[in-house]
Amino acid sequence: MEHPPGLRPLPVRRRTPHLIAPLLLLGLAALIALGALLDWPRSEPAARRMLALRAAELDGWLRQELVPPVERIAFAESGGAADGAAAWREVVRALESHAAGAPATRRGLPPFDAGGAVGTSVATAIGARRFTPFEAIDALATSEWLRAARLLAALIERTPATHEPPIDAWLDAAVVFAADLRGTALLAPAIGAAELEEAVERRLAARTDGADVEALRALVVHAIAAESAIPSPERVAERESRLAQACVCARARIAPFDRFSAAEERGEDEAPWPVVMAAQAVDRLESYDERLREVLVAAPGDRARAAYQAWVAAFARELPAAAPLVVDPALLAPVRGAPARLQRIRAAAQRRLDAADG
Repeated sequence: MEHPPGLRPLPVRRRTPHLIAPLLLLGLAALIALGALLDWPRSEPAARRMLALRAAELDGWLRQELVPPVERIAFAESGGAADGAAAWREVVRALESHAAGAPATRRGLPPFDAGGAVGTSVATAIGARRFTPFEAIDALATSEWLRAARLLAALIERTPATHEPPIDAWLDAAVVFAADLRGTALLAPAIGAAELEEAVERRLAARTDGADVEALRALVVHAIAAESAIPSPERVAERESRLAQACVCARARIAPFDRFSAAEERGEDEAPWPVVMAAQAVDRLESYDERLREVLVAAPGDRARAAYQAWVAAFARELPAAAPLVVDPALLAPVRGAPARLQRIRAAAQRRLDAADG
């Protein structure tokens, strides 16, 4: 075919095969990735792999952050014992024995003999340099310290206000014990600490006559020290989030958390949680610390409270079996109120001191 002068036919561009193959490979990879996203967390193998990886990370973090002892800088005394946990356990065992053996009408606190076994254990615990609440990682899921705090709080409540001699030495011990529990930066011990301090506050308000002056002076000092040792909301929220994830792994029997104390957290015959559900719970709990931190501050705003309540409600609705692992919003107010409560305890103790001196 003849072309007019000056015009030439356009060259024909041929598609080269070497461009098609990479495009096909990219498309195939995208489909595989999309399939994996759509398949997880419905895929049991994928969920199990995810849980195993997360459990290994959590194990290292918890061993580094929660198993080591808590330094008691605010309370440690020169020449004090290396660790106070064993002494506190001795005190708790003595209280348990007393409560079990006393008649129902006299199940208050036992006498506080400063030179006796209990008084010596209390003094050792108060002056210790460190506090090791968890001797091994499988003890993290136990409620040992919450039960201990509630026992001492109950005995304080049951002791008559007119008890002679005054129980001020026990009140001082309770404030220090509560501070040690709160120093774990975990919510269960912190809730126990709050209940114990509330019992101390009520007892101080109930009695205006009679006083153990030395014990009250120590109580004023220890209340100030306890306020200075309150852990930050960020620290508590991070620890709670990671411990809750570890508890999910324990319920699904994911190593190494399958060693968590079965008698405390679940029955021996309870079936393991489905791994797909457990993976979903762990995935949701990744954001637990962000939600919790906002409502652990001293005065959370209405928007933060509402957001946390909505998150907890959605979590419980979608994963009801895992709902007990997140804290009820109603339990947070006493935890947030620790600084103000300790200030009231200090003021009440000082008033009783002033009355005794005047």
